[in-house]
Amino acid sequence: MKKIIPIIFFIQIHIFSSAQGSLPDKRSYFFEGIFQYGSILPHRIAIKHLRTGPLFGYEFKFGIQTTGNNLWKKIYNQPEVGFGFYGANLGNSLVLGNPNAIYSFIRIPIKRGRKFIPFYQIATGLTYNLKPYDPVVNPENLAIGSELNQYINLSIGGRLKINPKLCLINEIGFTHFSNGAVKKPNIGINSFSYKLGLNFNTVHQEFIGREYEIPDFEPLYEFYFFYGAGLRQHYPGDEFYFTSTISTGLLRQYGYKGKYGIGMDVFYDETLYIFVDDEPFLKYALKQGFFLSHEFIIFGFSIVTQLGVYTYQKSFAHHTFYNRIGLKYKFSKHFFTNISIKSHSAKADFIEAGLGYYFLK
Repeated sequence: MKKIIPIIFFIQIHIFSSAQGSLPDKRSYFFEGIFQYGSILPHRIAIKHLRTGPLFGYEFKFGIQTTGNNLWKKIYNQPEVGFGFYGANLGNSLVLGNPNAIYSFIRIPIKRGRKFIPFYQIATGLTYNLKPYDPVVNPENLAIGSELNQYINLSIGGRLKINPKLCLINEIGFTHFSNGAVKKPNIGINSFSYKLGLNFNTVHQEFIGREYEIPDFEPLYEFYFFYGAGLRQHYPGDEFYFTSTISTGLLRQYGYKGKYGIGMDVFYDETLYIFVDDEPFLKYALKQGFFLSHEFIIFGFSIVTQLGVYTYQKSFAHHTFYNRIGLKYKFSKHFFTNISIKSHSAKADFIEAGLGYYFLK
C-alpha cells in the first residue's frame, strides 16, 4: 500500500491545484465543520460481529469555489474542490480502532437555487489509525490487514443559505476503507452515515448560477492500451505475489461527461500457482477476459467502472465475472496513468497501477 501512496497524493494535489487556474483576485474560500452519525455495514458474515455500536464521526474541510471560463467548470456548474480531515469512532474501537483520513474532494452542484443547492460529492484519500488484523493481538478484525488504507466517500446532500456567508450542510454518505488485497485480510469496511454541518465562506456567495454557452459535443472514438502491475497476498501473513494486467479497449465519448466501450484484459497472477499440483507453467497464472466499460469524466480525470467475463482460465481458482473501479488521469495528448481495484463479487482481488497510451478518432 505504501507504494501506491505517491500516486494517490499526486492525484489529490492535482485536483486541488487545477481548480485555481482561473480564479479572480477575490477568491472564495470556505471552511466547513461536519458531525456525522451512522453505522458500519457488514457485507460478509465473517465480519458481522464487528458491528457493536453506532458510528460517530466528524470532518473539517477547506475548499475553493471554482469560477472562470474553463469548459469543465461550466459543464459541472462551477464545482467546489478542497481538502478534508476525517475522524470517527466506528462503534468498536477495541477491534477496529478510531480511523482518521486525509482526503481531497470535489462537490458538484446539481442545480443552483437562490436559497438551496443540492449537490453530490466524491472524496478519496488515505486512512490511518485503524487497528489491523494480528493473529495474536487482534485476531477478530478480519476486515482490514494493513495500517494504511484507501478512503473513499460518496455523498449526496444540500446546502441551505442562512446568510450571505453561512450555510447549513445536510448529507447522507457511503464510506469505504480497503487496501485492495495488498495485505490480507481485506474484506474491507463499509459505513453509511447522516452528516450535519456548517459552511463558512470568506466572501459573499452568489447562489444563482449564470447561464453558460456550452458548445455542442461531437462524439469521439478512443483506442487505448494499458499496462499495470501490483502486489498482493493470498493468506494473512503470507509472502507478497506479483500481479500484472495488459488491457486494450475502444471507447466512444458520447458527451462531455462520459464514455462507454468494450475491451479485453490479460491478467497474470502468481497466487494462482498455489492451486496447481502440476509444474508451475505460465498458463496456470494467466486469465483472459472481455469487459464492458464506462467512464465518468471530470476535467482530465475519469472514474472508470467495468464489468468483465473470463474466457480463459486454467487455474482451479475459477470465477466467471470480474469488476474493476479506478481513476484515470490523462497527463498528455497521448498518455495516461491509471490506478484501479479489480474484484470478484465486491471482494478485492488486487490493486493495479500503471501507464497507458491512447489516441482519438
